[in-house]
Amino acid sequence: MNALFHLITALLIAGAGLLSAAPAPDSAASGESGLPQVLLLGDSLHRANADWVAALLAGRVEVVMSRDAWDSAYALANLDMLLDGKKWDAIHFNFGLSDLYYRDPKTKAVRTLSAEAGGMILTSPDDYERNLRTLVGRLQATGARLVWASTTPIPEDTQIWVPGDEVRYNAIAARVMAETGVEVNDLHGFCKALSSEKVARNVVVTNPYQQPSLVVPMAASILKVLGLMPPLAKGPVKVLILAGGLSMSGDVSATAARNFLEAREGGAGRSGPDVKAGKAGAAHDASIREDVWVRQTFQIHYGDLGYSFGGRHGRNGVGPELGFGCVMGDHFSEQVLILKVRLIADQLGLHMQPPSSAAKGRPGSSYTKVVGEIRAALETIKPLFMTYDESLGYELAGLVWDHGDAEKLAPHIEAYEENLTNLIKDLRKEFGVEDLPVVVLGTGIGGRDQPAHPEILKAQMAVAARPEFKGTVAFTETRDFWRPAKDSPADSPVFWNNNPESVLLIGEAAARDMIKLLRKAE
Repeated sequence: MNALFHLITALLIAGAGLLSAAPAPDSAASGESGLPQVLLLGDSLHRANADWVAALLAGRVEVVMSRDAWDSAYALANLDMLLDGKKWDAIHFNFGLSDLYYRDPKTKAVRTLSAEAGGMILTSPDDYERNLRTLVGRLQATGARLVWASTTPIPEDTQIWVPGDEVRYNAIAARVMAETGVEVNDLHGFCKALSSEKVARNVVVTNPYQQPSLVVPMAASILKVLGLMPPLAKGPVKVLILAGGLSMSGDVSATAARNFLEAREGGAGRSGPDVKAGKAGAAHDASIREDVWVRQTFQIHYGDLGYSFGGRHGRNGVGPELGFGCVMGDHFSEQVLILKVRLIADQLGLHMQPPSSAAKGRPGSSYTKVVGEIRAALETIKPLFMTYDESLGYELAGLVWDHGDAEKLAPHIEAYEENLTNLIKDLRKEFGVEDLPVVVLGTGIGGRDQPAHPEILKAQMAVAARPEFKGTVAFTETRDFWRPAKDSPADSPVFWNNNPESVLLIGEAAARDMIKLLRKAE
């Protein structure tokens, strides 16, 4: 995940019975790397994820993507070429979407034609089953461990596929795999789980080539069949919410952040000297530590803590989560999961208005959306992080609130203190965690000499100083981390001038204050 997609984390769907454990292969067909050799055999959906799967599994196995295998008949006719004359330890394969598209029956060349216009499905059910049985037999003869991937969901808005066909053909494939003893990686179930009504609408599958990332289930199924699954993460997982607008998002380049960490003596926690750059081949893809996971709630972007969870559009930069995650990872012996929540310019007096501040208790639309996104993220830890121990579960451990600069647009800045107080109380009630530790990040843009939002800063300090919040809410001073544009990569105040030092220091300071609250609660 794509840095996101440096995502190695959690259980995989094993609890849904998708995969069963297998002993390690008797002998490895290791190449020059000395690692087990794995072939991804399938259509362009596999190709779209191949690089990320290879990056995620780097150092564990060596992953190779075959040429597009297209439909089952093509794969059968060209299997020797696709296998490339090599001995493989494992083969992850699928033939589905290309078998299911509709073609013009009047042309010799394969030309797509919708079913409504008289098109016929390329591969009949009988031919599909016959092809699969022959393919499985030939693949098993290679001695490789096999994993079959089910075909992902077909949505309603395509012209060359018919929704539901994949369900019928997946049933055929499931029968063949059960009878031949081939493990099944249920990518169809994975996508459906992420596209359920429980999950935010913006992760719903809208195109067969825009599925939620298939990297984690593909990688986990490979490790599983080879008997190389890493141990379960220590739990219960400590979940920390980072909620904020543009300043929380961060827009620091991965390279700048990495250079800063490597140049600074000691690094951020363990991050500096432990960067695993080779894991994905570039700074912005590098995983810093596997004991801290990150999940953005507003899109399917998740994985090990690294250089990709900041930026306006996600997967392209660094935010305060980097320094925050390194410090919190050092503090907890359990696995840490950071949920990044994007608020943009939703003022507490308007769209982000909490129920206790709203007329008739009706919260703002953004408040409802954010709560829904957090709940969806908590419900989908299991399929996104392959070492998540569901038996131990998770614990909501804290909230960092970094949202004040947008309030300059609000018509009633004087209500900010009351609204923020109500927000903290309402969120605690919403998630059933009384006295949930909350860190309020000061809106320190402009520094101490020329603070951009002095009224908001005053209100934030007042909230943290309320007797009712003693020992459970803290204010984090950030003005000292401001660096002027002349000393920064850009002149962009709302992004702290894209200064890596500012962003890293903000995250670390928030983490230190969170730890103080956690210790008081012990």
